[in-house]
Amino acid sequence: MKFVEQAPIFFERIQTRKRHPVKPATLSAYRNAINNWIVPSIGEQDLETFSNGALKTFIHKLVVLRKSPATIQQTVTVVKLIVASAVTPEGDPLYPRTWNNDFLDLPDIGPQRSPMLTREQLLAALRSPYAVFYAFLAGTGLRIGEALAVRYGDDGVHTAYDPENAVVRVRMTLWRKQEGTPKTTAGIREVDLDPRLNTLLKNVINFPVTPGRYPLFHKNGEILCEVTLRESSLKPLGIHGFHAFRRYRITRLRELGTPEDIVRYWAGHAGSGITDRYSKLAENKELRKQWAVRAGLGFDVPEIKLDKTKNSGKINIGETE
Repeated sequence: MKFVEQAPIFFERIQTRKRHPVKPATLSAYRNAINNWIVPSIGEQDLETFSNGALKTFIHKLVVLRKSPATIQQTVTVVKLIVASAVTPEGDPLYPRTWNNDFLDLPDIGPQRSPMLTREQLLAALRSPYAVFYAFLAGTGLRIGEALAVRYGDDGVHTAYDPENAVVRVRMTLWRKQEGTPKTTAGIREVDLDPRLNTLLKNVINFPVTPGRYPLFHKNGEILCEVTLRESSLKPLGIHGFHAFRRYRITRLRELGTPEDIVRYWAGHAGSGITDRYSKLAENKELRKQWAVRAGLGFDVPEIKLDKTKNSGKINIGETE
């Protein structure tokens, strides 16, 4: 069995399996690794004879090509998964391997760049055509895919903005305009809004709106595209990634002394210790709302003037006039 033969089998299996289903973004990364590096470089090699030495040679080739440590590590992970995916009809591995990571000597990824959102960048974002969207990101700390998946009104299925209770209920995430569930159960949560942010959203929504029907953030009826928004708006502002808004929010919450259980809950982070599992602090909705008010936003909400006679019945607060 060659890599070029087993790779499609592996890829098909991870798309359809019920246990630990793979998210679309991960599938895309695996597909790129297979198509760009694995099949062209080692596609004709047999899995049976592909040992630590062969993998080390492949790693060296990627290093010579100046691929990033993260790309190399992910590609090697896919290689190992492809080998492990070759099994007998009874599910036993055909080519069991003990990978010697010390021998393979993968390049260290090292600390990842985590650029913070400066005050000047935030103010510039709040003066941009997408001011409402950026205020929403900075005021909620939602991941970009979660924010793009928000719909107006709670239908019990989708990620929903509930203006009456000033809360966003996160159930889905959006990647390349396709909805999917969050990576972990901690991602399914309620994020309470500062009253000023809630008022801003209510003021720029065109009523009447069918609950759950339309995405909250769109441009001329089209769902905002993460890639397009990054290229056309985020980069010109000098902001390196939407995650900067999320870091801004989490940092502010901690600086103001928000209980860590509530911070983790709003951020969609699972607790790391036994005591975290027993804590019920984040379940106290009234306490969460009090802290949403106490923590505030750290910025003035943008003043938006919209003609609500346009696009009646739809929400168009992605790009403002």
